[in-house]
Amino acid sequence: MFEQAYNTTPPMGSPERVSDQSRKLASVRRELDRPWSQFVIAHTQPDGIRREILESWSLCRDVYHIDPGMRRTLLGLPSGQPEVNRVENEVLRISQPFLLEVKQALDEMGFVLAFFDSDGSMLKCDGDPKVCDDLQEINFCPGGSWKEEVAGTNGPGTALARRQAVQVIASEHFVEAWHKWACYAAPILDPVSGQPLAVLDVTGYGNATHPHILLFVSSVARAIQMELACRQVRKDCSIIEEYAQTAAKRPNDGVIAVDHRGRILRMSPSAERLLRLPHALSGSENVPELRDLLSSLSIRAKSLGHQSLEVAYIAASGQQLRAAAQAVFGENQLIGAVVTVNDNQSAARRNLGGDTRDLDRNVKSRGMVKYRTRYCFDDVLGNSPAMQQAFKRARQAALQDMPILIFGESGTGKEMFAQAIHNAGVRSQRPFIAVNCGSIPRELLEAELFGYVSGAFTGAKHGGNAGKFEQADGGTIFLDEVSELPPAGQVALLRVLQEMEITRVGSSSPISLDVRVVAASNKNLLHEVSAGRFRRDLYYRLAVLTIDLPPLRQRGEDIIMLAKLFLAEFSGQVGPGGLSFTPQVLDVLSRCEWPGNIRELRNFVQRAAVLAPALQIDCETLREIEPCLGPLMEAEQPREEAASTDAKRGTILEILSQCSGNVSEASRRMGLSRMTIYRKMRDSSISRSDVLLHRSHPKGASG
Repeated sequence: MFEQAYNTTPPMGSPERVSDQSRKLASVRRELDRPWSQFVIAHTQPDGIRREILESWSLCRDVYHIDPGMRRTLLGLPSGQPEVNRVENEVLRISQPFLLEVKQALDEMGFVLAFFDSDGSMLKCDGDPKVCDDLQEINFCPGGSWKEEVAGTNGPGTALARRQAVQVIASEHFVEAWHKWACYAAPILDPVSGQPLAVLDVTGYGNATHPHILLFVSSVARAIQMELACRQVRKDCSIIEEYAQTAAKRPNDGVIAVDHRGRILRMSPSAERLLRLPHALSGSENVPELRDLLSSLSIRAKSLGHQSLEVAYIAASGQQLRAAAQAVFGENQLIGAVVTVNDNQSAARRNLGGDTRDLDRNVKSRGMVKYRTRYCFDDVLGNSPAMQQAFKRARQAALQDMPILIFGESGTGKEMFAQAIHNAGVRSQRPFIAVNCGSIPRELLEAELFGYVSGAFTGAKHGGNAGKFEQADGGTIFLDEVSELPPAGQVALLRVLQEMEITRVGSSSPISLDVRVVAASNKNLLHEVSAGRFRRDLYYRLAVLTIDLPPLRQRGEDIIMLAKLFLAEFSGQVGPGGLSFTPQVLDVLSRCEWPGNIRELRNFVQRAAVLAPALQIDCETLREIEPCLGPLMEAEQPREEAASTDAKRGTILEILSQCSGNVSEASRRMGLSRMTIYRKMRDSSISRSDVLLHRSHPKGASG
């Protein structure tokens, strides 16, 4: 089928074909070289260039700051990782029969066929050996990162960014080192969400172009998408079948069928009532809370082989429920789940005739023990990029069994993360013991951590006492404020981490342990090491895996979400409910520094709920509740309007100048998303040349 679609023109090797094509290509190269030089070198607007290529060039120069003189792209995957990703990539596995047919069609044509994942990393490359060798010089090989923001305008990267088939020939590439190549790429899109899952690309020398290759590649990508759609229908049917059986058995509980994206396929009337989700959501875009629940279930299924998960579940409305997710597998993969929700544990007690002891026995029979912690990843809220990065790192850490060090200011949720990691790991059914190292008197530190025997000191308990490490045996110990350990405590902890054994105070017999250590600090431990207050060897024992939790002031959009959530929680506690913030108040709250982070925000919202004289909390009420917020409300316009003033424009220019025009770094410093920075630059008419000029002539500079 594909061979017929391809072979519609004279053979590439025929003399008349080669001669005619060479003349045309030489003309094309001359036409493309001129606009590239105008744009990249002369910084003028070129003529005669395709709109999609010009838009991509503008992004490469003004947004991604791509170096057009780079010699090779980054290797985005470490050695050996492309092979692992090939095995795990379902789309590649499904695509293999199609790729084999494409390779046969392209054999001896001077092309290579490449397959990229959704992040633009190459997983597979096959074809003409000479072409493959030449392409390796620019890292066009498995592991190479070819997304547009890394490698500039190129076939696979631009197809991924635009979600459409693209050809990039010769000087249409933004980077000069790619000019000798011609790329024809088409994305493979998710049949449900339309998001790119992979990219299929055919690349060859710039003098080996063919008018039908892009159509050919697009046809193959669409054929793979059709196969994915058929498989998705079969998966959905399997999930719905499990849903029907569960709903019939549990008519009083809310039952939901969801796929692996968190997309609702079916929802019982009880679930609609409990979750307050409209029936119209069935079959539509995913629900974030359910998607996170599926993510936790997936982690447990992979690491523990567990096919079910019970968690405290906070719905979008703020209502706290109990949720049980039963995994549904297909082709040895988690394809979705049937989620059962109820409002509290009384439902379980009613089902057991009201006998709490029966409930406890039932809990134990399902492998749940008394050390169960409060928080899972589903309970930790945050949509900002910084929090999403922390979630990603924490979920990766949960799959390993190594020491973890969590950094974050007070009130950022370090213990919540520690509990979530524990609950998603292989030790989830074992103890979780939390210790605040800063609250233990120095003279009692070793007895508290490692225990003591009878008669070890005056007042010692008869029979001795197990320390925190012994209590955590088999599970996880969380050492909060580890930076506050005195020198002797640091030495003792280092020995435990090295030997995995402790010796009780007053004893000489070591006790072997199996415990995972998760430590946390609100101080920069490397600075403490440099200052001589923390042992360097202990730092490297603890910081095998590290997680940075952003302060609330850097979480932009999360502040408003959390404020609304806390207000909904406290509103029902102090009155009939229905309290709300005005948009102006939410704007003020989003601009506060919140040095106490989430803890301070929660405290403020609770105070506001108690003192609010009306159902709507406005700026006047805010002044009475928290006078120190007054300056933020004085003559302040909303941020979107204020960004256009000269003062705001100067601030943005100054920060971008300090960051050498790096928008990602500027967004981190300002606590705003990259898209918000771009919007403010546009609204304030700030161009890249303005930033460069500001760097050359900063305000107040002499001369």
